[in-house]
Amino acid sequence: MKLSMKVAAISLYTVMIPLAATAQVKPHVTSYFDSPFTGVIAQLVDGASWKSIVTVINRDMAPGNYTLRFYADNGSPMTIQTTDGTGNTLTGTIPGGGSHVIQSAGTSATLSQGWALLDTGNTNIVGSAIFRTSAPGRPDFEASLPIVTYVNANRYVLPLDNSTSATGIASANPLSHTSMTVFVTFRDEQGNQFFVDSFMLAPRAHTASNLADRYPASAGRRSVVELVTPNPALGLLGLRFGALSFTSVLRLTPF
Repeated sequence: MKLSMKVAAISLYTVMIPLAATAQVKPHVTSYFDSPFTGVIAQLVDGASWKSIVTVINRDMAPGNYTLRFYADNGSPMTIQTTDGTGNTLTGTIPGGGSHVIQSAGTSATLSQGWALLDTGNTNIVGSAIFRTSAPGRPDFEASLPIVTYVNANRYVLPLDNSTSATGIASANPLSHTSMTVFVTFRDEQGNQFFVDSFMLAPRAHTASNLADRYPASAGRRSVVELVTPNPALGLLGLRFGALSFTSVLRLTPF
């Protein structure tokens, strides 16, 4: 399977928020997560050979409740068939020190792509997610990511290598009440800025794209992409695709 087909399989460039050229500015922090107990899964896929697996863990010794909500790219609720039933919202209680696994069916011929929001009653409920692709004649491929909780930061960096592979990025706005502008800056290996842009995420909206397609200036080179937003709540994940594999790339420590 060619690299471009593998990227297309996860639909990294099928739904995009239009970009507007703009000067890079350092925004002022004006907003926040809807709840300090909110966690974000920045990429969730199901169908067309893909499935997602979410593990929720209770670090406390007392039972804890959680609510897991699925959202499509446009911010609307997304219905997913899972081992806990079919719907756009799942709830449950985890025993003290226990865990619970929720797995999407992955049986649909149509790909559903979006993200997920985990609401809990305390900071002791954490977790992780895996997205997996299966195809006849080869082992399953999968990548994992933590469920990211609130951080008091609004600037993130991701390494990218478009010289021998394809790098994608998934981002989600977990805020229900305001849109989010994300300012994008690319820097080469010498630290020189070579491209700037921005895009808008509506409340609860999500976008995922192949960076070389969305930003042709980054094609065929190694660099770093910096994302800055006025809202310290951006859900963000890098995705790297090789000819026969893929992996997640976590955002580096915000600063």
